[in-house]
Amino acid sequence: MLRKKLVTYVNTFFFLFAGFAALWLVVLAVVDTRGLQWEIAVYAVVAWAVIAYVFLPRLYKLMTAVFLPDYFIGRARTSSGLLGDVVNMAWDGPEDNIHSAMQAAGWTLATPITLGSALGIIRSVLTRSPDPDAPISPLFLFGRKQDFAYQKEVGGSANQRHHIRFWKCPPHWPLPGGTEVDWLAGAAFDTGVRLSSFTLQVTHAISGDIDKERDFTISSLKGVDPGLKVTWIEKFSTAFHARNGGGDMVHTDGNLPIVDVETLPASIPQVHLSTAKPPAAKTLKQKLAQTKRPATIYVATFFIMVSIMLTARDLVAGTTISPALSWVSIGVLVLLWPALYYGMAPARWLLMVLFGVDVLVHLVAWFQADFVVNASTGVAHVGVATIMLVILSSDPVTDFTATISSWWRAK
Repeated sequence: MLRKKLVTYVNTFFFLFAGFAALWLVVLAVVDTRGLQWEIAVYAVVAWAVIAYVFLPRLYKLMTAVFLPDYFIGRARTSSGLLGDVVNMAWDGPEDNIHSAMQAAGWTLATPITLGSALGIIRSVLTRSPDPDAPISPLFLFGRKQDFAYQKEVGGSANQRHHIRFWKCPPHWPLPGGTEVDWLAGAAFDTGVRLSSFTLQVTHAISGDIDKERDFTISSLKGVDPGLKVTWIEKFSTAFHARNGGGDMVHTDGNLPIVDVETLPASIPQVHLSTAKPPAAKTLKQKLAQTKRPATIYVATFFIMVSIMLTARDLVAGTTISPALSWVSIGVLVLLWPALYYGMAPARWLLMVLFGVDVLVHLVAWFQADFVVNASTGVAHVGVATIMLVILSSDPVTDFTATISSWWRAK
């Protein structure tokens, strides 16, 4: 517990420090009179990517942890902590029966999010080509993301689709009012791709009529089994209009259906999905194969390379603040780069300190140069250091390195 609190405090410190560095970076960009238009374009793209996918999600997560309740209120939450889609269905029955019923009704199990599946859905949207098992972004209920999700394409691509997420309820956990169910679900319809109103990320917009999607899901199941038992909790929640995590307005009548799949008719083929846990990892290679490396690790390794190249360029051009410090920086980055990639937590800590010092060194040089933007106080160095501080203090990188390092300590 003490270690976890320490990690949280250190991450928050470096995140706030990165916020300060980002403000200074804006000042540097404004007073930079070199007029290189291509650099401005690069700054703009990189700034959007960092703000949308790293900075704003982290900021929202810190704020919502304080201001939003952590108990069930009929809404899932995004990975940023914002209120997400409405929980508009409940299910009773074993997981295999849900898979059997959904697949018999023509729904496809969504694949987990990986680099390959993410590229696949991008290709599907841009080329209007099919991707029937495209991944669905995670939403969180009971403090964890959905156990699985299903979808139905519309129009032959992942641009528009029906989708539904499922969460297993904790044992003996009652809904408000006392009813116990096995599963909760959120059904919605993707209408197209746009930028999120809150995080500026590329995301699917959903139809505001989530009741229509709830009813569509039930009707598709009854098309396979007309005798499917569905009971309703009338006015489970107050009818409301609200925004989801992407900024879409949604509305509901507040009624909650409970779909009973405790038993299935003989007409529905039984599906059995393997839920066997992998054996305990005996080698680092096996542990890495079982542990998903977050995309931010790849982004971090890219910017470490960029930092090495920038420092090497300054050494060759003779514009570095201190040649000795530059050589030390390159050597440390070369050593810590693979250590971070393979999940070593000390590497993450040392890199945060290194890039924090990098920002301070350039800040001092800026003051000593009477606020002149030059090679030693350039935007590029400060920009890379700021990006790295935000990435390294993020939850995905922290969790990944903590998982691998904990395995090493146990070994």
